[in-house]
Amino acid sequence: MPSNAANIVHTEMMRAMGRSMVRLQGGVKKYPPKPPDSRYIRTTTLGKSLTIATDAQAIGSVSAIHGGVEGRWGTNVKYAPYVIDKNRQAWMHKGRWWTLQGEAKRLTPLVVKEFKAASQRIASQLGPLWTKTIVIEVDL
Repeated sequence: MPSNAANIVHTEMMRAMGRSMVRLQGGVKKYPPKPPDSRYIRTTTLGKSLTIATDAQAIGSVSAIHGGVEGRWGTNVKYAPYVIDKNRQAWMHKGRWWTLQGEAKRLTPLVVKEFKAASQRIASQLGPLWTKTIVIEVDL
């Protein structure tokens, strides 16, 4: 195996996770329509916070951990759990709003696709010596 094999694997895994985060950000469903009788003016703060940008309201990071990579995606908007959390969604949002866990599950095949592509890029660089299995864990 080439001496830079670990660097190749690390670089490709970080790249795949970064691309996965972009896919999550871009793939989330749009806001549902406002109820016709609602007088609430939407600020779109929640939607803007579901980004990979680094700011106080966003949870978006890619980091190397324990020989692998970890991506975090979500929001720190205080009211978000009552709008988009599967377990804490308020009654008026149930059935109208998607949940973050549901979106993550729905978009998981895009993440898997990124890591399969990374595995192919690694194999093309390392040749027949690449025999590792990539394990993808999604914590919803």
